[in-house]
Amino acid sequence: EREWIDEGLKSVSALESWCKRYNWNYEIKYFILLAEYYSSLGDVKNSMEYYVKAIQLARNHRFHHEEGLSLELFGYFHLRLCDVCRGRELIRESCIPYNRWGGITKVKLLELKK
Repeated sequence: EREWIDEGLKSVSALESWCKRYNWNYEIKYFILLAEYYSSLGDVKNSMEYYVKAIQLARNHRFHHEEGLSLELFGYFHLRLCDVCRGRELIRESCIPYNRWGGITKVKLLELKK
């Protein structure tokens, strides 16, 4: 597991440098990766903070696919915390931006998991 965390940190570092030049394209991905990183460490507070930032930024930029991904991953995060109601709610909510994006197959897959 440590090997994967190290690989993730390399990606975080790369995205951080890309954010300085191409903020719109990489900042959401950077926040998602940080949220996942903190989640892997069991740091609930920081993980939640970065999921929320990713969701808000994706909405502001109208990056529907990244909003859907952020909501979906935040939902799985809540499921891991045994907050089943909130987790399912977020995963259902992720279907809205996925639909706007045209990810009909993705929505169908998520609906099968209900």
